Amino acid sequence: MDRRQFLQFVSGVSVSVLGLEGCGGGNGGSGGGSLQTTHGNVILPAGSSLSPAQLSVNNSVASQPLAADGSFTAKTEPNVPVLVMLRHASGRGVMFGFVDPASASNVLDATSQAVALLYFALGGYGIPIDHKRDVLSLIRKDPAAAPLAGVIAARIAADPFALENGDAQIGAALQVGYSAIVAEAPASREAQGGHSATRAAQAITVSLPSSPAGPVSRAVTTGDPARLPSPSKSSSTRQARRAA
Repeated sequence: MDRRQFLQFVSGVSVSVLGLEGCGGGNGGSGGGSLQTTHGNVILPAGSSLSPAQLSVNNSVASQPLAADGSFTAKTEPNVPVLVMLRHASGRGVMFGFVDPASASNVLDATSQAVALLYFALGGYGIPIDHKRDVLSLIRKDPAAAPLAGVIAARIAADPFALENGDAQIGAALQVGYSAIVAEAPASREAQGGHSATRAAQAITVSLPSSPAGPVSRAVTTGDPARLPSPSKSSSTRQARRAA
């Protein structure tokens, strides 16, 4: 799978899962319960040709237009981070990311997009829902996230629909970030096996469909991207169903 296909596959899975996670559902989520209003703010990359008047934030519950200052609200399940998508008035997608109903400072920007791409690339939709917030936090703090966010910001500034278009530069940066996180996982397990109390205390134990359960101190691991199925509606749907 080349870098463009890798990005298209990850983005396709995210769109499929959007319908399942919109209310906090997915892998043990309690979607369908009472909803709350979650607040956030969109920060477009410097140089972007888009304006708030052209954009809305969508999840499986509703579509809400952006305010002039980029702020938005979303109806979400109250207990877990929820996936939302920034959509242009033409119907095309611009960015997607997670908003956390427990946070007072949700931001949808290039960094949140980088975190979301890595989350799906690493198979995060398959983790126990109790660990979802922790894994998203680990990915955000990981050194691999910032370089990917920088590429995303530059490419969306150049092409507002770069993600939907399967931008090759974003795809390449995503593969680099994915590989960096996965490469660290064995070293983390070895360090923890060597009685590293600090790292063991920071570890999160997760069990993913394509990897054995085990402590990971940087993020989560999944299979080799070269072995991922080809990007298609059917493969994305199968991945989403496993997240349900």
